[in-house]
Amino acid sequence: MGIKKAPLLTQIKTWYDGYSWNAFDKVYNPFSIINLFAEQRFSNYWFKSGTPSFLMKLIKNNQRDITEFENKKVSEIVFDSYNIENLNVFALLFQSGYLTITHIDTQERFTEYTLNYPNFEVKQAFITYLLESFTNKEEIQSRDKLKLNLTLCNSV
Repeated sequence: MGIKKAPLLTQIKTWYDGYSWNAFDKVYNPFSIINLFAEQRFSNYWFKSGTPSFLMKLIKNNQRDITEFENKKVSEIVFDSYNIENLNVFALLFQSGYLTITHIDTQERFTEYTLNYPNFEVKQAFITYLLESFTNKEEIQSRDKLKLNLTLCNSV
């Protein structure tokens, strides 16, 4: 790929590392890592493998603001809720790998979890598809999409 080892490892970590179930241990996305080495380029491999149209519809129908998916604090009861009639968006996003636990705050009587995007790959792809879903257009101008993605993903 023409990138020296240290910058390459940093880039791989930024793109594909970060999913955690306990705010301490993190895992790389193995599917994306395999594709990175096979294709010799960085891309959103995991998201492309199965666009979560069900999740996009659920988020849209619940009129969720995409900015609330970062640093979202939830109680542990969110993860215990399996009511098919009233699905919790944050539990689904965590269980499907679109959000990860970045902090656990154990209070006297309850535990609070902070959820965030696990890495650049997920954040960029998720925001792109959410944007398309909310605009109800077949296609968004490439430069506008790229500008938005770069702005939103700079914090990863």
